[in-house]
Amino acid sequence: QQQRNQLWIVAPISGTLGDVKAVAEESQPAGTQLGAIYNLNAMGVRFQVLEEELAQVQLNQSLVIKPLARQDTLMGEITRINPKLNEYGLTEVEGLLKTTPHWLREGMNAEITLVQPVPNQFVVPKSAVVQRQGRNVVFVYMQGKAQWVYAEILHENRRSLAIRADPGRAGELAPGDTLIYEGNLYLGHNTPVQLVP
Repeated sequence: QQQRNQLWIVAPISGTLGDVKAVAEESQPAGTQLGAIYNLNAMGVRFQVLEEELAQVQLNQSLVIKPLARQDTLMGEITRINPKLNEYGLTEVEGLLKTTPHWLREGMNAEITLVQPVPNQFVVPKSAVVQRQGRNVVFVYMQGKAQWVYAEILHENRRSLAIRADPGRAGELAPGDTLIYEGNLYLGHNTPVQLVP
């Protein structure tokens, strides 16, 4: 009985056993790693950020996490930022998911978006901004017509632009304006348009 009790291994934490390297009823030398324990109830993400983007990353910043295996969107927040850059100018950032669905597994790949508040700016799809006379413009739908407003681009990522009305030019943008972001390539100022639902 005493020998049998010495064969039991009790983990100091709870979780799901994975990466098992031991075989049942086979003796192992002391100190041998038998496997790993994963906490599937509190999962996190680990990703790298470029040196140029590091100024936009903060602890407790919100994350949008889209696992590549599914169409789901999960939320999380940054819990750790490594203070050291590697030889490629990247630093490692970690985040914790707010909820962990049952299908999520350790090692899955995901697309991660950092949520950044942008006060006094409008975030629009890149297709909303077009060039007119060498300047950036957006078209606002007003009473059946496309009104162009000169735009200043403040920030951009792969899909979106943060803009505001160009302060040195005529035209304004206001919360609630309807921007035309499709079919706007050949529009002119005061062109009659019809919104398509």
